[in-house]
Formats: sequence, C-alpha cells, structure tokens
Amino acid sequence: MVITIWTVREMKEVSGELTRSQKNFLNKLVEESAERLEASEKYLKTMGKGDISELTVQEASRLIDELTKIKVENGGRAGGTGGPTPKQKSFISKLQDSEERISFTKQFLERYDKKSVDDLDIKEASMLIDGLMDKKGDQDKSARQTDFQATPKQVNFIRNLQKTERDQKIVEDFLKSAGKKTLEEITRTEASTLIEKLKV
Repeated sequence: MVITIWTVREMKEVSGELTRSQKNFLNKLVEESAERLEASEKYLKTMGKGDISELTVQEASRLIDELTKIKVENGGRAGGTGGPTPKQKSFISKLQDSEERISFTKQFLERYDKKSVDDLDIKEASMLIDGLMDKKGDQDKSARQTDFQATPKQVNFIRNLQKTERDQKIVEDFLKSAGKKTLEEITRTEASTLIEKLKV
C-alpha cells in the first residue's frame, strides 16, 4: 500500500480553492460581453454555485475554456477597444430621427476624426448614444419603445457595479436623462450603455 503525503499547495489544487488570477481573469472575460455573462451564469447554475469565487480550480478552468470560445462582438475587448456592438449601431441608427441628432452625429464623427459610426470604438459609440439621447428626437418615444425592457440580470449587474458615490451619481444622471425613475424602467440598450459607463 502506497501512502501519498500531500503538500498544502497540492491539497489546494486538488480540493479546489480558486486562485486569485483565475478569479480576475474570469471577471474580465464576463465583462467583455453579455453572451459570456449569460454563459457564466448558466455554468454556475449547473454547478450549483452562486458566484465565481465558489468554483474550484478545475471548475474555473473549464469555465475559462468555455468563455474563451465565445467570440466578443466585433472583436471588442474590455476597455472599449474594437468596433461598436451591433446593438449600439442599431440604437444609433434609431436615434437618427431629427435634424438636431443627425447634425450632432456628424459633428461627433468629425471631432473624433471618424468617417462613419463603424469606425468608432465601444466607448466612443456609448458617448455618442449619450449625446444623442440628450438631443430631442422627432420619434423619441417610439424609438425607445421598440427596444425590450432591461433583463433582471442587467439590473442586478448595474446594482453590483454601484460601488462608490460617483457610480450612484452616474446612474442617477443617466435615469434623469433617459426620463426614467427606476432601473426597472430602462431598456436593454440603455442598460448596456449604463453598464459601459460604470465600467469606465
């Protein structure tokens, strides 16, 4: 009979305490796209875990493999690089419903030395959307109604991102500019925009 003596480090690796680098990497992957966030939540549910920090080393490795297989829209990466998401492009297009907004978009592109909306990065597209929402649109209400209501996951994610007074002010100002009283009233696109603002 062979008796194996495990070191503390080996015990951790086998029993599964999640490493700090794994946790940080997973959080970064999840923040990069809604698809990865959804996949992560499904995986946690399947494993009977409530949070990433509850995963073992092996479980975290499997989740990292799964998430890295999911391509981020337009090759975008956390930090705002990469082109605008299809949702952002679609929303910007919907917001081109008045002379004031069309003119604002043209000036915005000139200021950032871009030929079209496609040339913007995620952060710039988010800034453009914010600016357009401050301008009056001829069909402002109908443009917003075509978008679905924010999901409970998005609302909870926004609440989790409100860690400082600055974050709370960003949310309050955003709700005011969107003409909404609570987070439950915002649309999915508005929720995505707000999440991007809070992560900057």
